[in-house]
Amino acid sequence: MSPANATESGSDGLILTSSNLGVIVQNADGSNPHTYTAHSVGNVSWSSDGSRIAWANRAGLCGIYTSAPDLTADWAMPGGGLGTDCYGDHPTWWDGNQKLVYSAGGGTSGTDQLYAEPIQPGAGAPTLLLGADSGFEDRHPVAVGNLVAFTRTPQYAIQPPQVWIYDKATGTAHKVLDNAQDADISPDGKSLVYTVPGDNDLYTSAIDGTGAAKLTSDGATVQHQTPAWSPTGTRIAFFDGSHSEVLDVASKAETVLAGSGSQPVWQPVNPNAPKPPLPPAPPPPPEPTAVQRVAGSDRYLTGVKVSQQYWSDKGDTSKDAALAKSVVLATGASFPDALAGGPLASAVDGPLLLTEPGTLTPQTQAEIQRVLPAGSTVYVLGGTAAISPAVANKVASLGYRIDRLGGSDRFGTSIAIAQEVERLVPAEPGQPRLAVVATGQSFADALSAGPLATTIGAPILLTDGSALSSSTRKFLTGKLSIPVGVPAYKALGVAPRPDSPCTMLAGSDRYSTSANVALCLSHLRAGANLAPIGLAGIATGTAYPDALTGGALMAYFGSPLLLTDPLSLSSATAGALRNATPHFYLVEIFGGSNAVSQGVERSVVNLLGARDLAPMLSGRSTEIRGLIQKQIATDIIGSSKRPAAAARSAVQ
Repeated sequence: MSPANATESGSDGLILTSSNLGVIVQNADGSNPHTYTAHSVGNVSWSSDGSRIAWANRAGLCGIYTSAPDLTADWAMPGGGLGTDCYGDHPTWWDGNQKLVYSAGGGTSGTDQLYAEPIQPGAGAPTLLLGADSGFEDRHPVAVGNLVAFTRTPQYAIQPPQVWIYDKATGTAHKVLDNAQDADISPDGKSLVYTVPGDNDLYTSAIDGTGAAKLTSDGATVQHQTPAWSPTGTRIAFFDGSHSEVLDVASKAETVLAGSGSQPVWQPVNPNAPKPPLPPAPPPPPEPTAVQRVAGSDRYLTGVKVSQQYWSDKGDTSKDAALAKSVVLATGASFPDALAGGPLASAVDGPLLLTEPGTLTPQTQAEIQRVLPAGSTVYVLGGTAAISPAVANKVASLGYRIDRLGGSDRFGTSIAIAQEVERLVPAEPGQPRLAVVATGQSFADALSAGPLATTIGAPILLTDGSALSSSTRKFLTGKLSIPVGVPAYKALGVAPRPDSPCTMLAGSDRYSTSANVALCLSHLRAGANLAPIGLAGIATGTAYPDALTGGALMAYFGSPLLLTDPLSLSSATAGALRNATPHFYLVEIFGGSNAVSQGVERSVVNLLGARDLAPMLSGRSTEIRGLIQKQIATDIIGSSKRPAAAARSAVQ
């Protein structure tokens, strides 16, 4: 095997190491360190001219990226529909810096294989580097010129790893070393440096594996991991378990790089090397966020106007018509029975509307008749004390079928609603049922939880503060329960954990809890490859009616309902709005200025650099309807609005 055309020499430039926060770039003597923290980065490699780096993203939008060394000007590999990019790892520059080679899942029984992918969009899809599935686990590729060294292990790692070399000139791969791993190729393509399992020293050999020899002799006191040649071939960087170090090959002197991280890689300074593709031109700046207040003269009219934001007239035959299949009806006089109604409204494809307990509110009646054909179902939440038989009879007289979901108390009602949600939203095969749990003694946590429950296909169950009723405990048996708010965590006997955004759903107050739920929703959507959230709702955290109906609409789209102090924008809510990526394109404020002040509205507009769609709507708005439709058009949940199975799995 010839090392011809393998030379990737140059001057020794900077050393880059990885940390939990990002990357650290410093001189080879350890001086002048700079830390960059824009991404969660792993397994970095430099292009052969030293201008750009490639890396695997460890969080959020996973995949293979290239960027400037300070993590600016980053862009994701275009991918080719093979599903490999999200799981790609250890990228290395290849073919004159025009391609990357990386390891990714997809081989026999889930084995990792090596893929080569052009960096430039439209230049081709990822292809198997070896031309076919090897049947082994092939990882840790490192390319120099025509050669790629990689570590190969059997699928179940019963035998020790081997180092193999792929030669582009011949299109073949050959084993060169047994019981060896994590090899790097010298810049002249003639030598290897590598590690041996269970041994803390470094070893070298010729490129064909002959002449193997131990390079270091202090492995008893110093670990030597992930070795990387310097571009001049005179030094080797390695990780000692705590810091990165530099080994002078001739003198064997080892220098610790103060403040460094792991996985050291050396920048070649080689202006004559081929230039890698630069990121495409940035897209035009996004349209400014629209802020819209949705309010009526009372809670019942606000609920009607929320419904008018999305639901079409019955019988509308236009292409983008949103036709309700059912309506969920709750009392506007108290909150408990309606708290669990958001996921139900989403499951039945319809609005949640409020009525007076003893008389069907005329505006609500008109809205039911506007959106719902005769013969459809109206779900009535709660017992006859919540919504009287007279109201139910009036709805029935309009030609609708009544399905009352009620129990002896708020906890029994939430169970009845949950049973209907579970009937309408089947469980994924082989997956446990999920349930979102929040206190029923106050309204804030359950309202914030509605979009989360809808996204993962779960009902909302209510606790008696920090206790569970026996019937609720029985219903939750065998289910995976996701608590929202401090009382729910206490009732389930668990504590918030920093494992992920979805295990920290209890804030210091109701506002930070709603912000935490918003963060969890963003995390779930990213993990399930759903489009980022573009729609958000804001409601007062001190009263419930506007948040009941507005929250049901947000739950329908899996979009967050953020609560705020009515007089000033709560800091946690401001943070959730500010940190959304990409930005929200529509923020709906539910309720009049007595519920959410004009000052809060101005704060939202100023914070987001938004355009305020004032005055408040008196009816449906084509512009708002289009913005809301955009949420559905970009959402892979699809027209049925059912939760994505991947989002359900991501929370478990």
